[in-house]
Formats: sequence, C-alpha cells, structure tokens
Amino acid sequence: MARLPNAKLSDFGKLVQFLKKSLPPTTWLNVSSGDRRSNPYGPLRGSSRIEALGILRQFKYFFLANFSRPASDRCLYRAIRRHGVANIVEIGMGSGRRARRMIQLASCGNSIVRYTAIDPFESRDAESAPGLSIKEAYQHLRPTGAAIQLVPGDPLSALTRVANSLTGTDLLVVTLDADWESLRHAWRYVPRMLHRRSLVYVEEPGGNGEGSRFVRLALGEVNRLAESQPRLHRKAA
Repeated sequence: MARLPNAKLSDFGKLVQFLKKSLPPTTWLNVSSGDRRSNPYGPLRGSSRIEALGILRQFKYFFLANFSRPASDRCLYRAIRRHGVANIVEIGMGSGRRARRMIQLASCGNSIVRYTAIDPFESRDAESAPGLSIKEAYQHLRPTGAAIQLVPGDPLSALTRVANSLTGTDLLVVTLDADWESLRHAWRYVPRMLHRRSLVYVEEPGGNGEGSRFVRLALGEVNRLAESQPRLHRKAA
C-alpha cells in the first residue's frame, strides 16, 4: 500500500495518483478511452467499469468532505451527499470553484442537477472580491452537464424576477460575496422557493477575523427573516 499523501493537498489529482498506486492495476484501466497503449489490459466494461467509477466518486466525496479548502465549504459537500440534493441556488458565486464541486457531488446521486447563481457578475464593483463574468461562469460550469441558470444582479432585484421559478430548491447557499443589504430585503422571496426538507446555509465571518463558516438556518428562522422585512414600495414614475 502506498503512503497516503499530505492531507492538506488541495489538488484532487494528486490523491487520485495515490489511489492508482494503492489499488491493483486492473482497477485502474483506462475507463473512458480504452487506449491499449497505456492500458495493456484493455478498457473496463460492464460491472468492472461501474465499480471503478464508483471508487472514484466515493474517493472524491471523501476528499471534498474532509480535506478540501476552504474548510468552511466541507459542510456543504456533506449535506449534498447526505440529503440527495439536486436543485442548488447560490447567492454570491465568487470564483465558481465551490459551485462546480457542489454540482459534481450532486450529480453522483441524481441524473438531473439544477444550479442557479445570483451574482453581480459584470456589475461587480471594484471594492468587491474578485469574481467571474457571466460568460466565464458559464464556460466554467458547462462541462458539469447540469442545467445552469445565471441571474445577474443583487439578491433583491434577482429574486424579484426569478423566485417563482426556483420552487423545489433543495439547497440555498448564501455566501459572504452576496450584497447583504439587498439580501436583508430579499428574504421575503425565499420561503416560496423552499420545501419542507430544504437546506439553507449562510456564510458568516469566522472568529478573530480568521476565515469563515457556514451556519444552517432552520426553516422557521428563514420564515422569521422573511416576515420581519417590510416591503419596499417603488415610487411612481
């Protein structure tokens, strides 16, 4: 058995190499291409191929749930696996790395995965954390095969437009990249998106200014936030 690499590695590929060294050669035949130049045994087929893919999925989940960075995201990955999440809404997409990982994990247990991001995209101001344009975000997530919906704007303006189309949301993730002043008024749209088993996670700054953490909100707390915000009345033109 090969020696387990440093648990702090952020590169999943290096841990895959560890598995390749640890498992019998026939387990690591070229699953996708069947290239006999690199695979003298021939391509995996049938149950052997399914078994190999299952090993990869299990290991990827194990890595993301226990060793991925940032550590604050791990609870989201565990929740996706534990609750069979298929429909994800993220307010504040950031770099898109977390989004791609969430989709990949959700795809392991569901044939159809829906991901919606609410983010400023091009309208992000200079003082905000770096992010993606809509084109970059789509290019980043398209290979996942999920149904991708990218909604530009602050939480209030975006949810005003699309909340009714997001019913059945399994997981709502609110990050520190979100516009929190706008979000304060947008909570009233959230309950209509959720069902009784929905999960809501909100990112908070960590103690002593170190990192952050995700806190799960009970649905009763979500309803309280929704009811506590007065409706904004637009002035007539």
